[in-house]
Amino acid sequence: MNMELRDLFEENNIIVKKITIIRGVIIIDTLDNRYVIKKKNTRISSLYKYLSSRGFNSFPSLLFKTNNYDIFEYIEEVNLPIEEKDIDIMKLI
Repeated sequence: MNMELRDLFEENNIIVKKITIIRGVIIIDTLDNRYVIKKKNTRISSLYKYLSSRGFNSFPSLLFKTNNYDIFEYIEEVNLPIEEKDIDIMKLI
């Protein structure tokens, strides 16, 4: 992990227990939480505004920003039956 991220975690009293890298995304396990770290994307704030304006509110919260990275909350996958997913998609459309 680079110094920028180390400093951020140190400033916020976050103790890193485990680091996992999957397809360029860093997942950090701490004593209390899990975080997802992605390289900074300048479009993320406009995307979040758009989703909020359309009534979507189920997206990961942006917790921290650095010059080069965005740190999000980690959301566990919810296992739903395929029929329930289909109904949700039909309602959405």
